[in-house]
Amino acid sequence: RTVVIKDPIDIRKPAFYERVGILRHRYYNIYDPIEQIIDDLEADTKPCHILKSMPSDLANLVYSARKGNRRLPRPRQIYSDSETLDKQTRSIVESFFGLKVLDFYANTETGIAAFQTENSGGRYLVPEDLVVVETLPHPRLENGDRDLILTGLINLTTPIIRYRIGDITSGEIDYG
Repeated sequence: RTVVIKDPIDIRKPAFYERVGILRHRYYNIYDPIEQIIDDLEADTKPCHILKSMPSDLANLVYSARKGNRRLPRPRQIYSDSETLDKQTRSIVESFFGLKVLDFYANTETGIAAFQTENSGGRYLVPEDLVVVETLPHPRLENGDRDLILTGLINLTTPIIRYRIGDITSGEIDYG
């Protein structure tokens, strides 16, 4: 069972397999008071196998739980998605739950752009339907960071559209 804290636009109706009891999702609206979400999570008797939300909402959940001296059920896995997961947020969430966070970084233009797995050693993998077209040096970025140019091969118009989305990458991409 997956507990998902999401924007209402991303909350979907249960699929057939969920309605029959397989891979169920329990959605919480990010605009509801966080204290109410914590109350619901504490009162829920069903186990939470996966906790999934954006890094900012995971951080808010942890901050509010700590502030109120609340105990949240410990999931088996935690996934962050959609936003950039920075080191500080990762550390806060991982220390609270005692689990590693697996990050799924996505953007509107191409969907999932990079993701981690339990066996990726903290490194990010790139989906097979996404191509990193190039990385470009940027004079205002530090530490050799570069602008990231992507294209999605599942694009409905043509897969050669380049998306300069304002995201950055650390150094050169290893295409090997």
